[in-house]
Amino acid sequence: MPARPTPTPRPARLNRTLLPGLLALGLAALPVVAAPASAPVSAAQVQAARGETVYVLACAMCHGDRLEGLSGPGLRDESFEAGFADLPPLGLHDLIRDTMPQDQRGTLSPQEVLDVTAYLLGENGHVLPDTGLNAGNLSGLLPRQQDTPPSP
Repeated sequence: MPARPTPTPRPARLNRTLLPGLLALGLAALPVVAAPASAPVSAAQVQAARGETVYVLACAMCHGDRLEGLSGPGLRDESFEAGFADLPPLGLHDLIRDTMPQDQRGTLSPQEVLDVTAYLLGENGHVLPDTGLNAGNLSGLLPRQQDTPPSP
């Protein structure tokens, strides 16, 4: 009688509660992995990439995957200018922390709020510190119109 073949081991199943977190980690790393080796990646770029991932998972359903606005306001270009451009970055951070996501307020971690704030500010032309946003430097940042000195 021929010997039975050894069964091929099956891969372990992923816990469905861990899958979104694993996907988020993978998506957040993509811009860093895709960057050319010669281009240094700043902490602000890494933070904004993490913020984009959080945005897609927690904010895009209302604000659109391209920040264009759906049931919530647009968060890019004229829409952002009209609603948030005069708000200091700390004010935007606090607004996100205290009111978003609208149907699950307070569910974002402090780091996720900082990351989403960095993403939104960066997407709207705000100059971010190379070290990224943190509790220590956030309060000192000015609204975008004031982040560069006026031209003579």
